[in-house]
Amino acid sequence: DDQLAATAIMVQQGLDIDARERLDNRWSLQWSRNSGKSAKTAGRTKRMFQCGYDHNRSHTKARHTPVPFTSCLAHGEITFAVDTHKILRIRGYFHHNQQCKDAEYIRIPPIPVHPSVFIVALSQLRDGATFADVKKKNRELFAARGYKDFPADLRTSPYRWLLETRDSRSLYRQFSRMNGVKVTEKPQVNVDEWLDPQSAQYNPMIAEAVFHYSARANKGERFEACVATDEMNAAAWKYGHENQIILDGTFGVCDSRLLLFIVMVIDENRKGVPVAFLMFSAPTGNKQSSSGYNTEILTKLIGAWQDSLTKCGARHGFSGVIFNPFTCITDTDLKERGALFSVFPSIWLLICRFHLRQSWKNHRNKLLKGKGALKLDLKHRLKRLEDSLVKTQTIEDARALLSKELELLNQLGGGKTVQRAVEHVGYLISYRTTDNLWKSWSDFGRKVAASLLGCEMEGVIPTTNHLESFNGVLKRKHLRRWQNGGRRIRVDVLIQILIIHILPSIFQERRLYRDQELRIAAQVRQLPGGTSLLKNRSSGKQIIPKIAYLLPDAQRTERARALLAAGQLGVPEFLPDTNTLVSTCYSSDALEIDSEPIKYTISIGLDGVATCTCPDFEKHGGACKHIRGALLLLDTLRAQGINMPVIPIPVSLTDAHALQTKTAIARAETPAASGERPTVRAAAAIADLLREDDSCDAVPLEAEGDTDEEEHKKQRRTATSSRREFTNLAALGEQALARTVYELGDVAPRLGDLAEFLQRKSGPLSSSEYNALSSGRGHLAALMGEIDRLLFAVPTCSAAVAVDAPDSTIAPRGTQRKRKASGELLPPSPEKANRRQDSHTPH
Repeated sequence: DDQLAATAIMVQQGLDIDARERLDNRWSLQWSRNSGKSAKTAGRTKRMFQCGYDHNRSHTKARHTPVPFTSCLAHGEITFAVDTHKILRIRGYFHHNQQCKDAEYIRIPPIPVHPSVFIVALSQLRDGATFADVKKKNRELFAARGYKDFPADLRTSPYRWLLETRDSRSLYRQFSRMNGVKVTEKPQVNVDEWLDPQSAQYNPMIAEAVFHYSARANKGERFEACVATDEMNAAAWKYGHENQIILDGTFGVCDSRLLLFIVMVIDENRKGVPVAFLMFSAPTGNKQSSSGYNTEILTKLIGAWQDSLTKCGARHGFSGVIFNPFTCITDTDLKERGALFSVFPSIWLLICRFHLRQSWKNHRNKLLKGKGALKLDLKHRLKRLEDSLVKTQTIEDARALLSKELELLNQLGGGKTVQRAVEHVGYLISYRTTDNLWKSWSDFGRKVAASLLGCEMEGVIPTTNHLESFNGVLKRKHLRRWQNGGRRIRVDVLIQILIIHILPSIFQERRLYRDQELRIAAQVRQLPGGTSLLKNRSSGKQIIPKIAYLLPDAQRTERARALLAAGQLGVPEFLPDTNTLVSTCYSSDALEIDSEPIKYTISIGLDGVATCTCPDFEKHGGACKHIRGALLLLDTLRAQGINMPVIPIPVSLTDAHALQTKTAIARAETPAASGERPTVRAAAAIADLLREDDSCDAVPLEAEGDTDEEEHKKQRRTATSSRREFTNLAALGEQALARTVYELGDVAPRLGDLAEFLQRKSGPLSSSEYNALSSGRGHLAALMGEIDRLLFAVPTCSAAVAVDAPDSTIAPRGTQRKRKASGELLPPSPEKANRRQDSHTPH
């Protein structure tokens, strides 16, 4: 029988399964592949005797093969049927030279892990377990002898059953192959093959989600890949079109120096929903990944995203409509804002208040280093000034606050510390509070955005926290499960798991939670009062009582004692009409030279109702330091023998709500004067609101009341579009000039010193010196050209008002699928990886 003869040859040569499992077997697998039409019915493997492997040809310094190299030519190729494992053909050279026969082992041969162990471990990785979890379960199953095919006598087993740390590489490589990633291939080749319809590795799911791709074929090019699944496109149209979006960037998501910019929208539950991933590599020569981008590349990719959404608009009910968000919030980065303006000229750009305040804080701390009493007082005072600035709704109010603070600081004297505080106020005046840039971060800007969106000002998100939080979840949760010991994943793995695993799971989770909420809401609605409960819950805000309640707070209590020690808290005055003790407390930031120092009023009723007019109490509730100080003062007066009643202040949130309800009922039973009826006051308030200037250049309402609402919105958008374009352009120009002037104040003197240093150099330059100086000269020449343009150009009104389409120098949009031979594709990252550094910039 042919099969018996073939099996005998396999056994004789040590190629059968049992022989290959022995520790002394020297055959090593070179390659394995399947062939045949449709079902791939035939499999082929090639094995070589280990004595014939020359490690020097692989440029390996140390030999890891357990036997020495003897130039043995023994090898075999076996063809078999995949389904039945019948041997179809055996060919090769099975003669060993004498050196091979006499060879001794020079190192312990590798002992493989049993396949059953890998099967369980791979299942754990698929469920999101870490390698530490895998090892823990491995130890438990080993101790319980719970693995399939676990031997009765371990002494006879040719396998290892306990995983070691070094096995993680093999395990994660198998995990990648299980998910369709060829880890033996270069990442850029894998990505290109997945997106090439002519390739055998073409992946239609990945190709459909990647709306823009450009391979890096030359050193001066970038690797670009932009991702948006169909569910992301639907969310973009539903929550982003004529609505608000967020844009922010991050890096460190893979082992290449790749930047990732994410576009996010906010749903009806005020949850962030990612709608686009814009990935591109840092340019050649870049030294810091976080700065490896410019306005041009962002404009190109955001424009490609807009074009992609516009093309698929019909699928989501927006046939023939160009995708256009009304507002966008970013950090203080000028490149992001410039790119958004280039793609969406009429968009209303807002600056994230967290990033804005962080830049102010960095500048403040840079000038006022240390913890001296005067420095701390000035820091607190400047912080309060910044709090007031962001709440302004007219530029005059903002400048009045700054002028008043500047005047007061100048009255304090000419000390260095005070002069540094004056410098910070000057920074706020010249850098941030310009006519148009101020609109991007003040309450005025949020009011305009609210008018565009047709919502209250609270409906306009003030920060990019939604996206910052998602960045953290993406790195620490979603990507970590695919990492080997915290090592960053490859770029091809990143793109693959984003499209196939991470993004679908995010939207599946959204659907499941939404279905659960609808099911629970339907049940709650059947309860008595259930409709009101659902309505209150939908507001999404915890109701803070308007009266104080005491919770343990060591920090506020200590500050209250400091207020008493400084004599800033006045003696309480009793008002018999309301049975209330009223005290006045000066702000801790107040100075003796203040003509109008900030004062707060503390009211403590004998019934336990305590309030304060300070921002801390109004925003957070509880008991601020002023209320705690007033209570400490009452305790002090009581200890001095003064007859002061013991006031029962609530000690929990529940008690405060109960007391507030009780007080409200008591007041409701007291009839109000006819001129102060609630309906009269409400009508007056509404009339005042209607008389307010809209401040967002809205079109006045026509006398006719039957104008269609959508038509009215369209008219208002058209009327305000050109004004917003001018504001955006002017704000970007003001921000760019302010930053340039600020940077030149620090850099220009040092450049002058460099000119003096170079006077001492003579003689020829080396090639590296010439290249370095030539590159620096190019940057300085570009800067000088722009400075000369601004200094010597004749200003005209038309030049300031003209706002046209995006700059024609921007690269054209569109998906680029450059097809090069696999060997011609360059790695996505031109430079070595670097670690993220803390930001201390005042920009």
